[in-house]
Amino acid sequence: MSIQKKVLLNTGSQIYMALLAVVTLPFYISLMGKQAYGLIAFFIQLQTAISILDVGVSATVSRNMTLFKVGKLSRRDFLESSRSLEFVFYLVGIIVLLCGLCLTGWITSSWLEIEDFDPILAQNAVKMIVIVVVLRWLQTFYRAAIFGAERIEWVSWFNIFISTIRVVAVIPFLIVIEGNVLDFFIFQIAINFVELSILFFMVNYLVGYSKSERFGIIRGYSIILAVKSSAVIGFTSLIWTVIAQVDKFIASGVTSLTAYAAYSIVITVASVMVLLSAPLIYAIGPMMARLIAQQQVDEAVSLFRNATLFTVLLLSAAFAVTILWGTELLLAWTNDEELVELAHPLLPAYLSGTFFFALNYLSYSINYALGDFSRRLKYSLVTVVIYIPILLLACHYFNEYGLIYSWLMVNVLFFFVAQPLLYNQLKFELFRQSLFSDIILPFIGCFGIVVLTYFIDLKQWQRWQILVVLGFMFFLSLGLGLICSRARLFVKPFISKLFGKACHGF
Repeated sequence: MSIQKKVLLNTGSQIYMALLAVVTLPFYISLMGKQAYGLIAFFIQLQTAISILDVGVSATVSRNMTLFKVGKLSRRDFLESSRSLEFVFYLVGIIVLLCGLCLTGWITSSWLEIEDFDPILAQNAVKMIVIVVVLRWLQTFYRAAIFGAERIEWVSWFNIFISTIRVVAVIPFLIVIEGNVLDFFIFQIAINFVELSILFFMVNYLVGYSKSERFGIIRGYSIILAVKSSAVIGFTSLIWTVIAQVDKFIASGVTSLTAYAAYSIVITVASVMVLLSAPLIYAIGPMMARLIAQQQVDEAVSLFRNATLFTVLLLSAAFAVTILWGTELLLAWTNDEELVELAHPLLPAYLSGTFFFALNYLSYSINYALGDFSRRLKYSLVTVVIYIPILLLACHYFNEYGLIYSWLMVNVLFFFVAQPLLYNQLKFELFRQSLFSDIILPFIGCFGIVVLTYFIDLKQWQRWQILVVLGFMFFLSLGLGLICSRARLFVKPFISKLFGKACHGF
């Protein structure tokens, strides 16, 4: 399968999973109630936050698999590193499981504001949440190895299949048994265990383990070397996980479950931005690493710029539709005017911050491909030192609005200050060359649909009609952005004649 098809398939699978989360949310609220969905929202954030413990291990696993497959890493070194990192993953999983089960009482009584929700049911649900989070944590190791082997098409189809079961099949399950939020998480435990087993056997197949290799002795120095090689990547990832998640955990502790459900709806909508960019990062990272290892730097730059353009088109189209018709989208999605009233004022700023966060994440593939995260670590340290004090002060004086505008500020700052320097690691002046052609032009083109706001009033339409029209608007915006980005190819010869070298990189 070609690179373009792999990227499209991976992106399509992520979009599909994002749509599943969006479409099923009203059913979850209808079946279990707003407060129960608050527990599901807490589960989603806890699942994301657990990635703090990754400390770069999954990125190291993926990159080692890539180098092993192209012959740049010996089988012996790969096996020692792989077994050691796998052991670390399971050790961390066991520790998280034990600590989580011990802290369930404190979480439900002191952290979550459960209001009039059944405290026993909430405590049992949190125990189930911990088990699911650990299972998904272990899946990270095997999924990273499969990505490193560039089996992107297999992962994409598997994600589509298993997500459909995990997210959609639970709805008829709850209807048939007349279940509650506890039954929801029991179902998740069963499906995630099956998912973990399949990923485990797929990695065994790709590596071709013999019995002695699969269960060989794990030496202490191998663990130390493996973790040490992941330290810089891990610390960088840790910083950005903190930046991305700290506002959400603060919100979960200072707002009611109903208000936090509204905040989580905004997060869910904005998370589509990350889901639209992450597939490309995961897809092109191993490919760029392979090209650079084979001394094909120009091809790696071309791949990166094409991925940037494609990502910006998707992000900008989603951003334009959500900004222009945010109220209608939220109401059609949730069918809950109270939640929409709470969520809509928060949406524009949070969505803008997440847009820049997704753009900032693109440079991660450069660091991954080069195997050098030192510069990114320095800039990330400066960012978090600035961000945390501002976030706490803003929360104190402006509550959730302070959290959201701090999120926007930190991502805009990183994009315009640190991002150019990170791009230059791959090619000098790459950011300047890419900014206008690959980012600004498609963004402007996607907002061409703004003229339609004067002709289309969706407020009186039915829910399904609104969603269909907004889906059409997304693809129309995408098409306009693509036309605008490609138009430069026709005008560049004329601009070159007029301005000469001044238009280099246009």
